[in-house]
Amino acid sequence: MTAIEQTAPIAKPRQKSRAWRKMRANRGSMVGMVIIAFFAIIAIAAPILPIADPIATSWSALRKAPSAAHWLGTDDLGRDILSRMIWGARASLMAGVVSVGIAVAIGVPFGLLSGYFGGWVD
Repeated sequence: MTAIEQTAPIAKPRQKSRAWRKMRANRGSMVGMVIIAFFAIIAIAAPILPIADPIATSWSALRKAPSAAHWLGTDDLGRDILSRMIWGARASLMAGVVSVGIAVAIGVPFGLLSGYFGGWVD
């Protein structure tokens, strides 16, 4: 008799998900993703950006219109609006990350217990 050699099956090339392909095909979704990524990077890099102090007031710059010094103008206390928006976005991102972290820290143990024990725990 002849010996039959078994060979390992050929692995299929890894396919990207259908959702990712559809999103990449839609130009509007890609533009939106780039804009969101840009704002997130700017918010994360706020401490190293050369922008005005968001808390510093300037009595000579009260309610100024947009200019080269203040791209979005100033508020009632003379604070730069652009720098306040960037630092506010940073605080918003931090709040989102912290809330997701808390949800994961609480939800994962409950999910593990529920999956392990089942029954009334589930």
